[in-house]
Amino acid sequence: MKQDGKGLKSINKAIVEKYSSYGEGTPTPVPAD
Repeated sequence: MKQDGKGLKSINKAIVEKYSSYGEGTPTPVPAD
């Protein structure tokens, strides 16, 4: 199943926010457009 770039960015943003709440750095790079 293919995700569009916007979908990947929103997934990445959710992941970053989740890890930020634990005080961790971003676990994954932001996907390219």
